[in-house]
Amino acid sequence: KMLGKKSTALEVLKVLNRSNNLAHYCQRKEKDNDGVGVGGVLRRRRQRQGIAVVTGGNSGIGAVTVETLALAGMKVILCARNVNAAKQMVEQQLQLVSPAIKQQNIQIQQLDLSDFNSIQQAANNIIILTTDDDDDDDDDEKNNKTKKKKIDVLINNAGVLAPSTKQFTAQEIELTFGVNHVGPHMLTRLLLPHMAKGGRIINVASTAHRMASTPSSSSSSSSSKPQMVWQRENDYQEWREYSDSKLANILFAKRLQELCMQAGRTDISSVSLHPGVIGTNLWRNSPLSSSSSTSSSSSSSSFLQLLRLVRPLVNTVFFDKTVDQGAATTVYCALTERVDGGSYYDNCRVAQTSQLAEDVDTRKHLWEFTEHLIQQKGFTLPETLFAKEEDGDISIPTTNAGNEKDTTTTEATTIPLQ
Repeated sequence: KMLGKKSTALEVLKVLNRSNNLAHYCQRKEKDNDGVGVGGVLRRRRQRQGIAVVTGGNSGIGAVTVETLALAGMKVILCARNVNAAKQMVEQQLQLVSPAIKQQNIQIQQLDLSDFNSIQQAANNIIILTTDDDDDDDDDEKNNKTKKKKIDVLINNAGVLAPSTKQFTAQEIELTFGVNHVGPHMLTRLLLPHMAKGGRIINVASTAHRMASTPSSSSSSSSSKPQMVWQRENDYQEWREYSDSKLANILFAKRLQELCMQAGRTDISSVSLHPGVIGTNLWRNSPLSSSSSTSSSSSSSSFLQLLRLVRPLVNTVFFDKTVDQGAATTVYCALTERVDGGSYYDNCRVAQTSQLAEDVDTRKHLWEFTEHLIQQKGFTLPETLFAKEEDGDISIPTTNAGNEKDTTTTEATTIPLQ
């Protein structure tokens, strides 16, 4: 009840800490004035340090999320396309985190969600990073030569917003759908076998899902139920594509929760959320951005130019949260003791989605469509969602090398902060 629309990410951490409602993988601050571990002493609620993977953590709400999770005592793997820019951001902009915590708790991993090769390489690197026998685990864990399933939180935060012209990923998938949904789907599937007990997958969606297109009977036989058209060859409408991709985020979270339950992993939680409408770098490719190009008609172009001129006024009316407030619900879902698996969150509480976002057949169809699309492009996904408990080794999925074009991508790298 203490948290709401105007709560910041840091306030979320303070409230959860003071009320003793932090997740088991967090560190709890002993009672002090600030309520978090800024300049204070932390004690661990359990021995193994929690690990979070955050995509798009180099700017906007992603950067605030990384900072707050590090303050909560978690080790954070920050995934970004530009590792040098991410490193600079961490060193210069994360003011609440001490240099020592930055070096110990934040690792930067190159990841381009518009390229399956980059996703594959990043997943491989993350799996290796999170299975090292390197910290002060308890005696029982020290007796295990191999540590596995150590990712506590995966936050699919990165995305693009409504490019004014149709663009494509490296595997020739429409960019908005590819980066906002297909890429995160693939990354999640590759990392899921390595999630810790009680792990969470958090998908940053948007209230824009309410403006998604409606299922069409033209995509199927007349006797079957109308289905969503997720890829269109010719027609492109930037805001429709964005809204559809945000609907896909919610459908994916709900379907993943169902499959986890069916696999017997009732400890895993998959949720989605609306962060708020925030003026972040996500808008850089949108028609409202001054750097955006458009091939629209002259009248449409003139209208967009007018909107750009009055954008300072639009900012005060249209954007309803600051960046710190926009990260609050993500941080809440990551750090609170319990979340409602399959649910959609807004302002740090469960919220209602559109009717289409609740449709069981639509989410099943999306999951099957996405799995087939990834495999159609020549890439392999794990056969099962989770590794068998009795398996002693951790298998790292490999790319199907049948697509020569896809194997020329620059290798991803992991860069520690030093």
